[in-house]
Amino acid sequence: MARGGRHRNRSVRGRHIAVDVVVNLLPEGPRRIFAIAASLLVCAIAISVVYTSQPIVNASKFQRLSEIPVTQYWGYISLYYAFAAMAVQSALNALRLVFAYESVADRDDPTQASFS
Repeated sequence: MARGGRHRNRSVRGRHIAVDVVVNLLPEGPRRIFAIAASLLVCAIAISVVYTSQPIVNASKFQRLSEIPVTQYWGYISLYYAFAAMAVQSALNALRLVFAYESVADRDDPTQASFS
């Protein structure tokens, strides 16, 4: 319960709030495996969203916005860009965890955080 204040301060600083109590109880090896599995799961979900959104994006080519003469395709195409970028980022994160030695606990080090 003492960590609640730390998480509240993170959200005030614009950082993500993570519920990692169970993961932090694990030793380094299983924690790394859990982080790799989570990255691969995010990658798989992002790829499935890109794949399954194809019919919606294709159908939107023929729908026009009533206010301006632009097809809805240009709005829906952002699905491809956003989820493809998420898939690439999570795959790179999984590869980094597999091949680059970095303690999973060190990722929470505030001196190594990028605030940009």
